[in-house]
Amino acid sequence: MPATKTRASRAALAMALVLLLGGIQPAAQGYVLNYTVAASGGCPQPNRFNTATAGIVDRRWSTSLSSSPQTVLTAATDPDARLNEIEQSILRSFAVWARVSGTSLVQESLGPLGRTTTQSACQLQDGLNTLCFNQSSSLFTGGVLAFTRVVTSDLVGEQPFPNSPPSAFIGEILDADILFRPNDSDIRFATPAALPAHPSAFDLESVLIHELGHLFGFSHSGLWRAIMFPFAPPRGTFAGERPTEQRPDAPLADDDRVGLRVLYPNPADIRLDAVNGGQIRGRVVPVNSAALSGLPETSPGRAVTGIFGAHVVAVDADTGEIIAGVLAGWSCDPASPPVRFDGSFALERLPLGRNYKIYVEPLDGPVSAASIQSAVQSLCRSDVPQPCTPPPVNTRFTLLVVP
Repeated sequence: MPATKTRASRAALAMALVLLLGGIQPAAQGYVLNYTVAASGGCPQPNRFNTATAGIVDRRWSTSLSSSPQTVLTAATDPDARLNEIEQSILRSFAVWARVSGTSLVQESLGPLGRTTTQSACQLQDGLNTLCFNQSSSLFTGGVLAFTRVVTSDLVGEQPFPNSPPSAFIGEILDADILFRPNDSDIRFATPAALPAHPSAFDLESVLIHELGHLFGFSHSGLWRAIMFPFAPPRGTFAGERPTEQRPDAPLADDDRVGLRVLYPNPADIRLDAVNGGQIRGRVVPVNSAALSGLPETSPGRAVTGIFGAHVVAVDADTGEIIAGVLAGWSCDPASPPVRFDGSFALERLPLGRNYKIYVEPLDGPVSAASIQSAVQSLCRSDVPQPCTPPPVNTRFTLLVVP
C-alpha cells in the first residue's frame, strides 16, 4: 500500500500477505526493500532497525485470542499450554531472521518477548513491536491473511515515544506491528503441532516469518518461493523447510539471506568480503530509446531514461540456483537528489566463487506492480525541496535472448 504520513516527521506503511487461489507451486526467491525520504529531502534510505542498540526490537504479543471461531489452532487444549505453544512459534519465527550469518541483526537485537492481555494492542503510537490475533482492521479486505504496519523516522534525533532512544538515521524503524486476520471461520492459523490435524488451516510460522520480514524492512519479492512472496503457501503446508538447531534459518534461501545482509550489513564480520562480498551493477534500458518517449517527467531534469520496475535476477550458471533478485529502475546521487529513473540496479552481498547469469523480467505474472507498490512509492516525496513522483512500473517490455 502507498505510504501515508502520520505526522511531519514519521511515515507509516502497511504490507499484507494474501491468499493466492489455485495453489501455485513456488520455484525461487528474491528481495525488495522499503525506503524513507528525509523530511528535508535527499536520497531514499532503507528502512531498518538501529541494531547498534541491543534489544532495540521491543517485542510483545497479545494473548487475546478469538474463540468463536478460533483464530489460532493448537495441539494443546489447556489455556496456559495453548499460550506457550503459540509463544514458541513466535520465538522460532524471530530466530529464523536473527540467525542469518554475516548480518548485524542478531539475537541480541531482540528484546524479551513480553505478553499483554489487551485486545487492540497493535497501536502505532507506542514504540512497541506487537503481534495481534484478535484485532480488527479495515485493511483485512479480500484474501488478506495478515499485514504489518511500520513507522519510520524521516528526521534524525526525534523521540516520538517515551523512554525510546532518539532516532539515529533516516529510515530507522520506530514502531512496527503485525496483525493476523481474526474472527474468520474460513481463514485460521495452526501451530506446527496442530497443522497435521487441521489441513485447511494456514501454517502460523510461514505467515509470521513472512510478516517479520516486513517488520525488519522488506517489501514483497517478485520471485516464487520467496519467504517475502506476497502470496501464502497452500493451506496445510509450510513455506520451505522447518528451522532446526543445525539450520535455524532453514526457511530462507540464499537470496533471503542476501537481502538481509544488504539491509543489515555487519562490518565487523571479517569473513563477509571473502564469502559474501560480490556485487553486480548495471542498467536496464530498451534497445530503442524511443520506447521511453512520452513518459511523464518525474521532476525537473529527472526524465525516465531506463526501464523502471524491471525484475533483475542473479542465477548460479552452474547449478541453476536463483541467488538474488532486485527491483531495477533508479539511482540517486546524494549530491544531486532526488532519484533518477535511469534503469539502474545493484545486486550486492552475493556469494563469491560462483559464475552468475543475469536475467530480467517484467512484473506481469502472479506478482504484479501492485504487489511492490509500497517499495515504489517510498522512493519519492512530494512535500520536500526536491520532490519527485515515481513513473509507472514498466511491464510492457519483451526480451530477446541472443547468444
